[in-house]
Amino acid sequence: GAAGFGSGGRGSWAGGSGERPAKRSKKERDAMMLPIDNQGPVVVKPPANEEERLEVERWKEERRKHYPTASNIAKRAAEAKSREEAGALDPRRQERLSRLREILEKQRMMGLDHAAGTTDMLDPSSGFGGGGGGRRGGRGGRG
Repeated sequence: GAAGFGSGGRGSWAGGSGERPAKRSKKERDAMMLPIDNQGPVVVKPPANEEERLEVERWKEERRKHYPTASNIAKRAAEAKSREEAGALDPRRQERLSRLREILEKQRMMGLDHAAGTTDMLDPSSGFGGGGGGRRGGRGGRG
């Protein structure tokens, strides 16, 4: 049959048995759509020490600063426009790329890059997305 379906080799369904999984009844499907019952009230523990309290305050302040209010959205759009006109890159993108490089370097040092499939992730010639953007590059390197 078509690739992976029909006869020959491992089965095409989970577990490789070749048998189609049992169909769920309408009752089971409907039950899956119901909201999960609450496990009781949400308990917010107060910070255990001064360091935790300060960390929570820093998080709240950072969240307020970046919350997508109309003024923040307008401010980001104006910043993006001025960056584009100046030919500069988005600093948030540069920060994410820097963090990704750090993570990939740690994987390499631990010998996990091959298993994770990230060996050539930032290599522009690999087609994995070492730059560019749009429809070019990316994981498959197609197009």
